[in-house]
Parts: sequence; C-alpha cells; structure tokens
Amino acid sequence: MTVREFLEADPVGQPDREVAQIVAQERLAHFLPASTDPKWLCALARFATDRPLRYWRDDSLQEALSMLEACPERTRAAFASRSDALGLAMHNLLVTSGATEIENVPPTDTAEGLDTYMGVLLPEYLRCAEGIYGHLLEVYWSVLKKAGPGGQYDARAATQCLKAHGCTKLLVADWDRIRNSIAHGTTRFVGDEIHFANKGHAHDCSAYEFMQSLDQLVESCMAMALACLLFLARPEDADCPATPPLPVIRLLLEAYASRPSLYVRGVYESHPDYTSRDLRIWIETPVKHRVSLITMCLRVCAWTPYLSAGGYDRVLFEFKQGRRVPALVIVDPKALVELLRTEAPADQVTSAILEPTMLLLDEPGQLRSARDRWSVLKAVYRQQLHQFARTPGTPVAWCLHEWCWIRRTQNISVGRLARLEVLAVLRHPDWADDRRLVREIVVALARKAASKRILTKGADPFQAVGRYCRPHHVIVRLYRQDGPCRALGRLGWAGGDLVAIAEYRRGLWPPNRVACWPDEVHRGVEIQYGPHEP
Repeated sequence: MTVREFLEADPVGQPDREVAQIVAQERLAHFLPASTDPKWLCALARFATDRPLRYWRDDSLQEALSMLEACPERTRAAFASRSDALGLAMHNLLVTSGATEIENVPPTDTAEGLDTYMGVLLPEYLRCAEGIYGHLLEVYWSVLKKAGPGGQYDARAATQCLKAHGCTKLLVADWDRIRNSIAHGTTRFVGDEIHFANKGHAHDCSAYEFMQSLDQLVESCMAMALACLLFLARPEDADCPATPPLPVIRLLLEAYASRPSLYVRGVYESHPDYTSRDLRIWIETPVKHRVSLITMCLRVCAWTPYLSAGGYDRVLFEFKQGRRVPALVIVDPKALVELLRTEAPADQVTSAILEPTMLLLDEPGQLRSARDRWSVLKAVYRQQLHQFARTPGTPVAWCLHEWCWIRRTQNISVGRLARLEVLAVLRHPDWADDRRLVREIVVALARKAASKRILTKGADPFQAVGRYCRPHHVIVRLYRQDGPCRALGRLGWAGGDLVAIAEYRRGLWPPNRVACWPDEVHRGVEIQYGPHEP
C-alpha cells in the first residue's frame, strides 16, 4: 500500500463529504460545470445549507459571475492584485454573528429593542458594509475598470463603475451613508425613525427600511462572495499554482476536517523568523487517540494542495481537547507532497512528521471505534435518506425536511380559535415550477402541523391562557428563496417569492387566509398558488 492509498482511504469522513457533494451539485447545478473538483464541492455546500450563507438569489449570483467570467485573465490579475481585500472579505464572511438569529424587526420604542439595534444590528451592518461588501466591491471594481487592476480605490467611484456596467442587482442604496454614520457619525432614534448623521450629511429611514437595507446588503455580499469562489473552483483555475487567500484555504480545510466530533476553529499564518512561513490550524475535538489525530493531520495536508504550493514550511495542528496545554502535531507539507509524487510505501508516511514527541494523550481504541462508527452511521443515514427522498414514487411527507426548511412555526390563536402559521422555504428555487411537488409539500406541512397541540388564549380578557387543543386553522406559506423571516413576507405575492398559501380547516370554521375560491383543494387542504405559472 502506498502513501496515497493510505491517506485516501477515510471511512469516517467520506460519507459526510459525499453528502456535501450531492447537496452542492443539486443547489449549484446551473453555475458549476460537471468536472468541478469534489474538494470545492464540499466547500461550496455551506452556501446551500448554512445560514446566512444560503441567503443569495440566483439572478444576483448570475450577474456577479458574468462579470468575473467576461475576461478570465483580467479577473485573475484582479484577484492577485486585490488578494488582501478578497481575503479580508472572506474572513469576515465566515465570522458567525448573533444577528442571524433575529428574524423580525425589533421595535424602537422599547429598551430591549434599542439595545438590540445598538448592540447587534448596527455593528452587524458596519461589519457587512465595511468588512465584506466594501472589500468585495473593491475586487469587482478592479475587474471592471478601464485601466489595469491597480489604482486607488474609492467606494463611490466603484459604485458608479458597477452601475455603468448595468450591475444593479448587487448595489445597495445609501449603504455608504449608513456605514459612515455608524462608524464616524451619530445615530439617533427619533420616534419610529432612525436618524443617521455624519459631517453635515443626514439620512433618515424607518426601522423597517433599515432592516430591509441590511437584508439586501447580506444578499449582495453572499452572491458576490459565492461568485468569487465559483470562479476559483473552475477546472482551469482550481489547478492554478497561485495560492488563494487564507480564508479560502480555511473553507477547504473545514469542508474536509469538520465532522460531528471535530471542528476547524481557525487557520492563521505565522512567521517564526524572516525566512520561514508556518500555517497554524486550530481544531477543537474531544478525540485523544494518537493514531487518529496524526492520520487526520496528514490527510488534511494531502487534501489541500495549496498548503505545499503556498510555500509553507510547516503546518502546525493545535488541538483543543479541554486541557490546559493543547496537543500539537507538526507536518512538513513539502515532504508529504514528495511522498505522494513518488508513490512511496505507506510505512514511510511518518517521515513527513517533524515532531516525533507530541503532546498527545492516548485513549483506548474501543472508545474511538464506537465514536467513529456512530459518526459513519449518521452520515450514511443522511446519504441514504437523501437518495430515498429523490427516488420517484417516494411520498414527500416521509422525508419532508429533504425538500424544504421550516423557518418558523407561530401560534396566532385568537380567543378560543386555535390557529397555527407555518413559514417554509424550498431547498431549491427551481422546484417552485413543479406544481405537483409544491402541492405535496404544502399538504404534508399542513397535515403535520394540524396534528400538534397548541395552547389557545383565554375566553375573556382576564384569563391569561386557554386550553391545549389541535389547531382549527393551519396556514402554510411556502417561499421560493430563503432569508430572514422578516424578509420572507415583505412583499407577498408581489415580491415573487411566495409560491403558495395553503389552509387546513378543522370543522366548519370559515376560511381565514385563502380566498373562498382556492385554486385547488387536495386532501382537505385549500391551496392558492402564486401568480407565476410553471
């Protein structure tokens, strides 16, 4: 057995990566060629499953990708010239924020709402505008401007450049005024409005308009960042010797190494002296088995070719295992690449490890085996469930979460009238054109919600709660594109994202949301479809 065969055989992590590849191919089928490297498919799967990375629209992504693919040589030169800006944008993109959990528009007349704006939403707007959108705008401006990729960047000039090229879906109105006011000016809450001021320039908007601007900013950031990653993942660019920014390498490492018991928390570059470069990878895991951790480190280095092409002399893996002193493994990526190139025997793989005395505590192999087996079983179950859901003839109700995300379930009871509202989003926007599939999804959601018991309100104003009962009304709203709940119901039918409204009524209660003449009644569920036709 050679070193390559030994490192490619990964029975624990392979099922997870196969599921990620299937999800990425399904969601990004219109933008990825068939010959895309599986390593990039695993990395791009997060833009199809994770929030807020999946908050992007197909038309915005197509517009951003068309700008980059218009002249590939110019785009490569712009990426090389603006690598720092691209790296900062990707780094801020991967930072988790508490603003993702805020689904509604906070009120401005309560102390809790004001604290949410000042402590979460305003800093989040500044982070997205300055740390992500501003840097990505610099990269796209470098691609589109008439002169070379270099030059002094100006946000207003970059906005005018994109507007001149007809890229209107990626532009956000008044984002620079709000950003400058948050960073350098003053922000005041006057009644229901937010007053932004900076050096004589003022901008007033309501809380609803501010949250709408934040949602548009996030959607543009995700589309522009995903377009850059799709360009780097092209078969003619994936094998390019140029090293991508460090956050892109982190995205590839997370796609390979992350599993239920192992998480990549950070990837950083360090210089111990003026002649050498090190790459530090911080991993959090409860695993303490020596052989498992060393083998995983070697597999990560072999998985990512940019580690050796980037000129790194050492790759240091630091494991946080709940102890005061973290475990450490040091790998020589150049020696490992040489072993792979020469097809060396597997027993020589230890020569790529620079530190023979590692701070690792061993544990019995039986515990490791049980944990690995459970991880493999869960990954195989997800893979088989996905394939079973896509098999023709399988009822949608059996694998409902494979077709849609349930974004919110809200009790909207009035008095003794028990009502339940469900907001759901299709996993793929193209499924909205399949009326049979939409019918199956909304009916399954309505009947599943109708089987739950909810707490109604009291019969009189002095009674706080009522009784537990099954809902008399179940209203289901199915949307095409994902986003915060406040953005899903913003425009209704006029927005184009609302695919269908369904209502299930128990007993003789009159209809509540669906008109008296619905488009279709299926299994007791009244369905009204959107204005678009398949």
